[in-house]
Amino acid sequence: MTDVPPDRPWRALPPDISGLVNPYVPQFVEELREALEREVPVFVTVARTDPTFSKDVETAVNLAATSFISVIGQDTPALTTDSHAVFTQLGADEAHEGRGLETLLAAYRVGARLALRIIVLALEDAGRLDADILGTLSDAIFGYVDEVSAASAQGYTKQLLSQGGVKDQQRSDLIQRMLTGSGGPEIERLAEEVNWPLATPVVTLATDRNAATEVSRRLGETALVAEEDEVATFILPRTAFDPELLARTLEGIDVGVGPVTAWESSSQSAHLARRVWTQGGALRLARDRLASLAVNGDPIALDALRGRVLAPFERVREGSRERLLDTLALWLRHWGQRGPVAETLDVHPQTIGYRLGQLREVLGDRLDDPQSRFELAVALYDRPIRATALDADEAEDDGAHGAP
Repeated sequence: MTDVPPDRPWRALPPDISGLVNPYVPQFVEELREALEREVPVFVTVARTDPTFSKDVETAVNLAATSFISVIGQDTPALTTDSHAVFTQLGADEAHEGRGLETLLAAYRVGARLALRIIVLALEDAGRLDADILGTLSDAIFGYVDEVSAASAQGYTKQLLSQGGVKDQQRSDLIQRMLTGSGGPEIERLAEEVNWPLATPVVTLATDRNAATEVSRRLGETALVAEEDEVATFILPRTAFDPELLARTLEGIDVGVGPVTAWESSSQSAHLARRVWTQGGALRLARDRLASLAVNGDPIALDALRGRVLAPFERVREGSRERLLDTLALWLRHWGQRGPVAETLDVHPQTIGYRLGQLREVLGDRLDDPQSRFELAVALYDRPIRATALDADEAEDDGAHGAP
């Protein structure tokens, strides 16, 4: 036997072997499924959920076997244009279905071992088997399978890249719609396509655009990203947000974090994330700086602050709520002195004491916390105050004590 050509080892085989092997192809086809089910257990699992998969794999392995027989003793490439396209498409199909390439490649290896056994049987029956042919035959079969596997891997990779490009564009479109508040069926479709939980409250992050790639790598697929000018904006589902964990995950990177909000308000949250990011430092939470931002004239911060610190009053009926908010605003402006508050509202100081008791029920110990009082004062600083009618309990109390 001549030396085996490293690039096309099948050409070193005697050409007449093809004729000896052809009658055994039906046996190969008959034994292939059993061999696949026996040696590649996942083949059975996938075939149950996707019947076309088993058919396609069997067809591909059969094609590989018959194509190999046709190149025995020939100085030709392993695959024709048509057969290369078949194996490439099979790899692409696996990527499209979200499966790995391992099952397909394992099927090729099973087919290679079965083909080797069947061809050896044919050569033994013909009295043509010797050590030289056996060694060359093994090199040729597994070299051929390498070519087939490479074609499928090429198709698999190309499809993944294609899907990645489409998915990246869909994720980009989704975050742009979230940041502009563009709802409707299209944003729901995009969220479904990229498997993003649109119904979940969100958190926004802002960082330097140069850090976007690293932040994306650390946060993973849960984070949507949009880049504009020098800033990268990220949106995370609330379920993926834990301040301590986020600080560890993004250690060493300056990041501003906007308030938790519904996706429809992503733009406002992102604005606040950018504001606190520009202040410098490590992980900075906008929720802790809303009051200072509002004092410096940021209307979005003021709205967010009011939404947070005044939220407990949503549980109070409207009439009482307005009286309590008026009282709280004046009490904060007058540093806790009841007299000026009662005078402005034209009620008895005892009524103010009654309302302060109600305020403590609503706000708890926040009335005693300096930072909370500051935030409440900022939230209510421009509230117009007007005397309002007393409720029944207040009227009784006021009447008992006379006019202030």
